[in-house]
Amino acid sequence: MKIFQQAFAIRERKRGFHLITDEVVNAFPELREIKIGICQVFIQHTSA
Repeated sequence: MKIFQQAFAIRERKRGFHLITDEVVNAFPELREIKIGICQVFIQHTSA
């Protein structure tokens, strides 16, 4: 089993729902090698 952990920041956006998949994949290039798995993202913000 492979585990990756890293802190990263995403750019600010206006209020609403936003797709952040590209930013997550760019922050973790190792994800491109994984075919099946789980990605858990913790967004530390009061309005998230």
